[in-house]
Amino acid sequence: RLRALRRLLDYVNGPSERLVLVTGRVGVGKSSLLHAGLIPHLRTGNDDVRVVVREAGRSLPETLRERAAELKDNTILVVDQVEECLIPGTSVRNECEQFAQELVELLNPDAAKRAKCIILGCRSDYVDEIKRHLRDKNLLWRAFTLKPLEREDVVEVLTLASDDAAKALYKIKVACSEGAPGAFADSLLRDEDS
Repeated sequence: RLRALRRLLDYVNGPSERLVLVTGRVGVGKSSLLHAGLIPHLRTGNDDVRVVVREAGRSLPETLRERAAELKDNTILVVDQVEECLIPGTSVRNECEQFAQELVELLNPDAAKRAKCIILGCRSDYVDEIKRHLRDKNLLWRAFTLKPLEREDVVEVLTLASDDAAKALYKIKVACSEGAPGAFADSLLRDEDS
């Protein structure tokens, strides 16, 4: 997913991007891209990266508010699975409105504590409702849609996994004969559900 990671980094590091909405269908790899790609990459730089996840028994706005108290000037917030504020059994409208209001406060250029950038991860089947709440608060965002893996993505993963530096870094043992990554990718992608 290096191509997707590079594109997402361009969004996050853009001069005017303060709110980035990462969307895609269920299982496409949004959380993996954020947690295994974006967050580790951002943490190698000078930015303070905070991950916000809904905690048991607490609303997403409450958790976000708590993390906001820890903000520094260069803090990037990553809020994955934002659709959880739409879970049945919660006060859906109220929780989403509160969440959007927290975003307003965190992105306010005049606020004492504000985020450098906020990245939201959301399933595509909930994104219209999330966008409605963002629009209601006059928030502007840039949408990043993660698409299913393509052949070259699968080949890239297998090729990198067999690289000696990657093996050492990720503590993996993979060996690929010449042509194996492409053959595997072709086989995998013949199945429309994979």
